Amino acid sequence: MDTDHADTANDARHGLMSWEAAAAALLALSAVVLFGLGTTFPQVRAFGYGPMLLALVVAWSANRRFARDLSIITGCLGD
Repeated sequence: MDTDHADTANDARHGLMSWEAAAAALLALSAVVLFGLGTTFPQVRAFGYGPMLLALVVAWSANRRFARDLSIITGCLGD
C-alpha cells in the first residue's frame, strides 16, 4: 500500500490545504509571474523564480513522489 498517499489524504482532511496543494499553488503563481506578467514586463520575470524555488522546497519536504513530478514541471517552466 502506498503510505505516502494515505498520509496525505489524512492530512488533507484535517487541515485547510495540504502541503502538495500549497506547492502546486506556489508553482502556479510563479507561472503567472513568469509568463503572464513577464512577457509584458520583462523586469518582473525575476520575481517568478522565488515562488518556484519555494514550491520545490515545500514539495520535497512533503512528498518525494509528488516532488519528482513537480520538479519536471519546474524544469520546463524555468527554461
